[in-house]
Amino acid sequence: MSRRRGGKTLIIADDEEEQQQQPEELNPFSFREFLRCKDQDRDQNQDRDRDRDQTRGKEKEGGRSLQTGADIISFLYTEEKEETSRFCSRQERDAASGGEGETNEGDEGTSMSGTAPTCRGQSGSSSHIQQLKGENISLRRTIRELQRSAEVDRHRLAELSEELLQRRRREEKEAQDLESMVQSVEQNLQLMTRRAVKAENSVSRLKAELQQLQVEAESLRSENNGLKAAESRIITNMRQNAQAASEYLDKTANHAHSSIHSSVRRRRSVWFLSSCSPLIGSPPSTQTPDLFQNT
Repeated sequence: MSRRRGGKTLIIADDEEEQQQQPEELNPFSFREFLRCKDQDRDQNQDRDRDRDQTRGKEKEGGRSLQTGADIISFLYTEEKEETSRFCSRQERDAASGGEGETNEGDEGTSMSGTAPTCRGQSGSSSHIQQLKGENISLRRTIRELQRSAEVDRHRLAELSEELLQRRRREEKEAQDLESMVQSVEQNLQLMTRRAVKAENSVSRLKAELQQLQVEAESLRSENNGLKAAESRIITNMRQNAQAASEYLDKTANHAHSSIHSSVRRRRSVWFLSSCSPLIGSPPSTQTPDLFQNT
């Protein structure tokens, strides 16, 4: 019975010595291994997100790094609990095996040979436990720092997401304002184009009307000149006719006046002859004819 217990104790001691002989770098729960895994994850995340868009890449990289850090922290915390429980159970088992060796004093050589490896195993396990406790303390400190940094990164990511959302909204609003401005400018350009076409048509129509009016003015001017020339000719003819008529009237009046004088002289001479003829046979009359009196 004691030999079997001693064999079990030796097996446990050998396992502990093998764990002590393993280098610290191969311990998957060491701080160096954790940093190495974190660097590898960061490199993989950077290589994976390199070809993506800058904005989405930043958001996804921040969320992925936070998720990876949280997963690593939870994994390390779980492994730490398992390792602690494993070493505690191993220590209890070693203590139980040591207690049984002390109570069973049947074989002194076997008990001595079992006690020495047990002491070596306990000392090695205690040093390993102290080392693991130190690593656990550093890991807890690192986990707290990572949790704080993750919380800060989470707040920063939330702020950046909110800022990005506000910026996108502002850019969408500016794009809508710019689009409405462009539409209003296009409408104004179309309206100005229609007005310009209408004004050009009006100018063309006014030019045609002006040319027509100029032609009519030229025709009226030529007609007016013709009328003035005809009027001047008519006036000249009327003057000539009036002058000829006045000359003819003067001549006629002079001729009538001379005819009247000659007829008066003839009547005087006739009266004188008629008045002289009765004097021969009778006395002359004392009355004078009315014609001579009027003359």
